[in-house]
Amino acid sequence: MAPTPSAPNGTKRKSHFPESDTHRAFKRNQKNRESPYPGGNAHPKRYATRPLKDGIRDLERMLKGAKMPADIRQTRERELEALKLELVKVTAEKEKQEMIGRYHMVRFFDRKKAERRLKQATKALRSCEDSQQHKKLEEDVHVAQIDLNYTQYYPLAQVYSSLYPTKKGEDGKQHGDEDATKKGVRGNPEMWKEVEQATKDGERKLEELRHRIDWDRIRTTILVARPKAATTATSDSTRQKSESRDVKPAKNRREARQEARKDAQVDDDDSDGGFFE
Repeated sequence: MAPTPSAPNGTKRKSHFPESDTHRAFKRNQKNRESPYPGGNAHPKRYATRPLKDGIRDLERMLKGAKMPADIRQTRERELEALKLELVKVTAEKEKQEMIGRYHMVRFFDRKKAERRLKQATKALRSCEDSQQHKKLEEDVHVAQIDLNYTQYYPLAQVYSSLYPTKKGEDGKQHGDEDATKKGVRGNPEMWKEVEQATKDGERKLEELRHRIDWDRIRTTILVARPKAATTATSDSTRQKSESRDVKPAKNRREARQEARKDAQVDDDDSDGGFFE
């Protein structure tokens, strides 16, 4: 086998082979092939619920109207339950991601402030030599630690309540709300106690609290409210039909002239001579 030709400086020269017609056709097809998704290069949404809702609606109509064997009906009912479960999961994850994006910066600043306060309280506790002051500093460290866990393990799928309220100042920037701090307004007190209890129970309870989702609320909102919406839509369509029946069709010019002549004749018959009688 002949050695690979080398360049004048001793480096290996890259060999070039002409592209075959098959390879050029393959590249051309890859470039010009149609996208499997409508709209060009667009991809389906990550948390799309419309296909699931359409599937649930179609199966409900099929089970309500069609007569089918028992085994097929049972299979379709299982498919319906699976779609409902998937819809609840997708909706829950979608709401969770929306809450994460909405309160990301608020949680971030709360966490940084809680870390700073915990560091200050720990430093003061280590340097304290007074036994009476030591107990108070231990309580401050405990509160600062729960505050930090509050910012980290507050349920991601729920509306976040900030530990350190802020308000917009005269310069248009956000500043600490001293009035709210003096009144003791610190986040969600009930959630703070839950975080404190979960901290005592261990890391596993904290993670469960962080990823907790109100499944009952989502099921009620999605699966129970849908028939009501359908009933409302049906009543609206019925009302529109009745209103359309009450509205008389528009008259053409000939009918309008004839009606005007009749009204004029009625007025002449009713008059008693008028001003000149």
